[in-house]
Amino acid sequence: MKRNKISHFIIYLLFIVSCGGGGGGAGGTSGNPSSAEAYPALLFGINMEWENNAYSSVSGGELLRDRSFRMNHTAFYDVFGTLKNPLWEKYENGGSVTFSSTGGDSPAGEENYPGYAEISRTGDSTSVAKFSGVSQRLLDKISNGSTYEFTFSSYGVGQAEILTMYLFDVGNPGVPISNSPYPSAGNNTWLRQTVTLTATADAENPGILIVLYHPNNDGSTRTVYLDEMRLSKSGATPAVKTSVKNALNDMGVTSVRWPGGTLVDFFDWKSSIGTTAQRGEIQGFADYQTPVFGLHEFLNLCEELNMEPVIQVNFLKGTTEAEELVEYILGSDSTAQGAIRKANGRTAPWNVRYFEIGNEPSKAYRGIYSESDAALGYSLLVKPVNEAVKTKALSLGKSIKISGIIEPSFQLAEWLAAVAAMPGAAYDPVRLIYNWNSGALGASGFGSVDLLDGHFYGFREYDPLMTQEGVLNAVMASGATLEKTMSDKISPLSALPLILTEYHLFPEHKDTKVPQINYLHDFQSGLGIADIIISLMKLDAAGAHLYSFAHPYFGAVQNTDTARLRPAGLAMKMLSPFAGEEKLTVSADNTETVTIATGSGNIPSGLVYPVVSVFASKNSSTGKTRIVILNRSFGSTKTLTLTFGSPVEGSADIFTYSNSDLTAGNETGVNVSITETTGSFTVPFTVTVPAHSLTRIDMK
Repeated sequence: MKRNKISHFIIYLLFIVSCGGGGGGAGGTSGNPSSAEAYPALLFGINMEWENNAYSSVSGGELLRDRSFRMNHTAFYDVFGTLKNPLWEKYENGGSVTFSSTGGDSPAGEENYPGYAEISRTGDSTSVAKFSGVSQRLLDKISNGSTYEFTFSSYGVGQAEILTMYLFDVGNPGVPISNSPYPSAGNNTWLRQTVTLTATADAENPGILIVLYHPNNDGSTRTVYLDEMRLSKSGATPAVKTSVKNALNDMGVTSVRWPGGTLVDFFDWKSSIGTTAQRGEIQGFADYQTPVFGLHEFLNLCEELNMEPVIQVNFLKGTTEAEELVEYILGSDSTAQGAIRKANGRTAPWNVRYFEIGNEPSKAYRGIYSESDAALGYSLLVKPVNEAVKTKALSLGKSIKISGIIEPSFQLAEWLAAVAAMPGAAYDPVRLIYNWNSGALGASGFGSVDLLDGHFYGFREYDPLMTQEGVLNAVMASGATLEKTMSDKISPLSALPLILTEYHLFPEHKDTKVPQINYLHDFQSGLGIADIIISLMKLDAAGAHLYSFAHPYFGAVQNTDTARLRPAGLAMKMLSPFAGEEKLTVSADNTETVTIATGSGNIPSGLVYPVVSVFASKNSSTGKTRIVILNRSFGSTKTLTLTFGSPVEGSADIFTYSNSDLTAGNETGVNVSITETTGSFTVPFTVTVPAHSLTRIDMK
């Protein structure tokens, strides 16, 4: 393997190990080879993160990031260790703006984060505009005619200074799109107050500007301090959009995982409950935010839509925090945490059965061990939390399932052992991956767990010299890679069932000019998602969660208002009807295979997978046969004769996910869709499916 390829994959590893998200194999020509009776309902889940107002899935919450200027008064690093630019922008205009790391106040009794902004303005005869201040882009769009409440603390140095504030469109920051109130700052004291802003135009990318006004040209300097600011739509409380609920139902989502990947390692669940004003700020991927899609919003959504919740627990905060979370969710209102839950508007406990302790292999879990042996640290740290959570649930009369972290993505990668053996700290992330399963599943173990929790990202290589067929073959090797990894590398270490709490594709590239994100949004990415799900069906996985619902890169929907499904969402829509349905035996007469001669990424050399996979179930509504066929062929339509355990014939609804353009997507319009037709079948059961397509046949 060339060194540049190794370098690319170290970057890949750093993303997967750090982010959390940070295919389908096979199935062979016969489906349902195992003894399990039904496809698990949990298999068609999705991730929904807490941050960025759940990527605009939730309205009515806090619109400001970093309400107390922490990113500006100190160096701020995101979860990848990258130094971020300050969030609040200075508007000095002849004045000055500085950020203090100490002091400030919180007169309203809210959480008092350290620091504040100091804005000064000197009145001089040469200035026309006498304003200095700070501005920030908001978390959600604003609507013409809507009113917004802006609450803030201010301190006028020497006198009650005059402030002004308005909303603006980021594309045209000098033009206000709201009325501009002129409140006075506190007179040598901190003053907490609220003003109302009425939007006079729609803005997809709005911002807010807060400035100190100096009315005189007398050479004097005026100064005001700002701290603990909040902005939200008047009278609104956090609520999941109807369009989002419709999209989740349309895709057939059966389970939701929250609060979202690596974000759990920074998450404080207690900051996500209560009124918006009571909620604290938590570090997200790139800034501090107030959780809008909090614990109540998440669990109420799952309850309303009859989706199974899977809750990640930040075990780094210790056993007490984890126990209190379980009691808050499952305890009666006579328990200490249940009483707090009741005070926050929910009397009855929720029915939560699945708790994921942590996220994925990470150096954050290494404890007293080196990064290379982080799995040993994880085992040491997580075991008491696992036991405490189980014990707490039992004391409340509840039985729950918890999972232990494994690493299934890279175990077959041919470069893994060689890179892990290279000297130097630069390769510690690779050694962490290489050592993880043996450390986590070895003698130390991680306590009493019920499931193996892993993440899998299929490999998609971009090379200007690769043909379209070569790219598709790599995408469609994902599921077979996962299957072989489980059978060869994981199952010999543990017989526990797999719950794949994150999966998607991940693009490797050799040309940074290529729009990599498009690869996660195009038609063949949907085929890759279907391929992974079909492999999970074959593996009898206990559950799976697509990463994720509305993420701008990995999301299943393009826009949460229109809820237009991306190809990944369409793939889930095609397959989710199998949730909970009885498995039926079916096989196809096509025995063609694809061989990956030279391995790449996490795909091993010599990997073989079938061109066609077929699975069947008994439709839970009609009692008739339901069939799915994945044709992985790049250019060939396939005519198949299917054999069932008992004869199948009659009319059917036929759903087809197909497109002549593998790179088509739904980012600017509906270019990829599912077509519905009707047909009639007799015995022998013969069906023709398009090249590179997914077909579902629902007998009537």
